[in-house]
Amino acid sequence: MQNAHCPECDQRIILSPAKIGQSLTCPRCDIHLEVVGLEPLEFDWGYDWTWEESETGAQHTESGAACPECEEIIGLKSPPAPGQKLSCPSCHADLEVCCTDPLVLDPLYVETAEDWNGQTLLTSGGPE
Repeated sequence: MQNAHCPECDQRIILSPAKIGQSLTCPRCDIHLEVVGLEPLEFDWGYDWTWEESETGAQHTESGAACPECEEIIGLKSPPAPGQKLSCPSCHADLEVCCTDPLVLDPLYVETAEDWNGQTLLTSGGPE
C-alpha cells in the first residue's frame, strides 16, 4: 500500500493499487484529486469534467483546464481531442491538448528548420 498527502488539507491518503490519472476524493476536505506520480505516490488537484448533450451538441459544464503560461482557466465548447491546437484567450499563448482524461494543456511546440543563411525552410507544429 502506498500513501500520500492531500495537497489541500494535508490529509494522509492510502491508496492501493494506484495508477496515473486515477481520480479520487479526499475524505477530509472532499476535494477532487488525481494521481500524478507513483514512486513516490503523489496527488494533485483534479478537474471535474462533465459534458451534457443538448439540442446544440455537447456543452462543457465545468470550468476547464488552466493555461500553462498564465494559469487562466480555459473553457471549451466541445469535447477536446488529443493534439487539438488552441490559443489562450487571456495571454494568446499557442497551446495543444496533450490528454483529455483529465484535460491537460501544454505549450505548443513549434519546430523550424533553417538553411545555412538563416532563412526559414520549414515550420511544423504551429497554429493551423
